[in-house]
Amino acid sequence: MEERVEGFPTCFEVVQDTFLPASGMFLGGVPCVMRAWLLVLLATAGCKDDKLKWKAQVLTSIQVGTLKFEIPKGWRDLSESADPQLANITRRLGADTEAHILVREDAKDTESNISFMLADLAGAPSCDQWAAAMDLQGGPKIDHSTLRERTYGAESGCSFHLTDGGTAGRMFLRFQPPKFVTLQCLRPGSGDANLDATCDRMAEALAQ
Repeated sequence: MEERVEGFPTCFEVVQDTFLPASGMFLGGVPCVMRAWLLVLLATAGCKDDKLKWKAQVLTSIQVGTLKFEIPKGWRDLSESADPQLANITRRLGADTEAHILVREDAKDTESNISFMLADLAGAPSCDQWAAAMDLQGGPKIDHSTLRERTYGAESGCSFHLTDGGTAGRMFLRFQPPKFVTLQCLRPGSGDANLDATCDRMAEALAQ
């Protein structure tokens, strides 16, 4: 049974299956977990304080499935936050999903963040099918003019830009059947050049 977290619908309540008539293909819970992940990140972006408080740093890199990402200098994994609510926020996705959120150590809020997620992949969606499935779920809007297919060795993937109110972001997907990895970078719509540059470097690491 999926655990309920106050303020967040369970995947069952959002959708059991998303059907794409043009292809006759079911993506199952994939769009659902993406929508849940975006809700978690947008909730995280709303957390503000005088200054974020931290436990002693242990993590200098994170492992997401087969991929390893170095945590950039000046950034921290939110799981090391001294605020239990922030430290445990990725648990809202459930035990079957591995996720990490990086934010600046000296920031007053988490509005700019870089996140990673490893989750189960159902089927073999194309980039257009993936975007269509996310559109059906509502929430952040994909800019379809930025949708690009990507190649990671023998594996495929996608990238695109998205917006939600005053928040803008980029998402990179790497399909590793039966799993997929996401890299997502969120920032204020007004811009954050440092985050954009850091996101570019993380995207290169996604291709390792």
